[in-house]
Amino acid sequence: MSAPSTLPGLAAADRAWGEASTRSGVRVRAVTDAEGARAAMQLIGDVWGPDNRIASTGLLVALAQTGNHVALAEDDEGVAGVCAGFVHADDPTALHSHVAATRPGTSGRGIGLTLKLQQRAWALHRGIRTITWTFDPLVRRNAHFNLTRLGARGVAYLPDLYGPMQDTLNRGEPSDRLHVTWELSHPAAVSSPPGPVPDVLSDRDGSPVVVPLPARGYGVVVIPADIERLRSLDPRRAHRWRLAVRTVLTTALAEGWHIDGFLRDRGYLLRKA
Repeated sequence: MSAPSTLPGLAAADRAWGEASTRSGVRVRAVTDAEGARAAMQLIGDVWGPDNRIASTGLLVALAQTGNHVALAEDDEGVAGVCAGFVHADDPTALHSHVAATRPGTSGRGIGLTLKLQQRAWALHRGIRTITWTFDPLVRRNAHFNLTRLGARGVAYLPDLYGPMQDTLNRGEPSDRLHVTWELSHPAAVSSPPGPVPDVLSDRDGSPVVVPLPARGYGVVVIPADIERLRSLDPRRAHRWRLAVRTVLTTALAEGWHIDGFLRDRGYLLRKA
């Protein structure tokens, strides 16, 4: 592992998360014991339901005790967010962020950004150069946050990664995930496509329509504006979107296309030179 002192951007990384903390009105602290881990699990339960299998108090304590990243964001009302991850076994310069969540009703405050910037600073101080994580590719706000605001790169589509979901929000749905890599010192630049870009997966009356990929150039994989609402109103249609996005993205990545970014009001921007 490179000595932390040789990595660029440490002072800037510390300053960035400190400023984000001030703007969002939260304080971030490390979890070091069972009390902190229980508080983190309470928030995770508030987000995904008490029957989720995302983590446990014991797991978070074990991560914290073995030098991994477990952090809480707190405000005057209590726990406002949690973020936790572990160092890659085969690459000590990479951290995998396993879970990140904010208290329901706090959207727009910048708590998630504060947590990710604190995690970035924590990692850089330990010689870690990249952070990886996965997220549901159908959740538009998360795709925008991860790929546009943070500058992470979508590198792989992982069908049903964890098996059928058991939490309250997603019960019975395949746990498809997009795997992303965040280069901490050099985040990806936000792409601006040259002119109009055709859809390779479009929305027709609320249902997905797949269009053949061109030989090269750009294409957009449209996703629903609010998949969680659609899932509650029409689970079958939401599932059709799941399968359509899976088909298009796995095919595109296998054929040499790259996820070049995310267009906030449409979907994933694909590019093939």
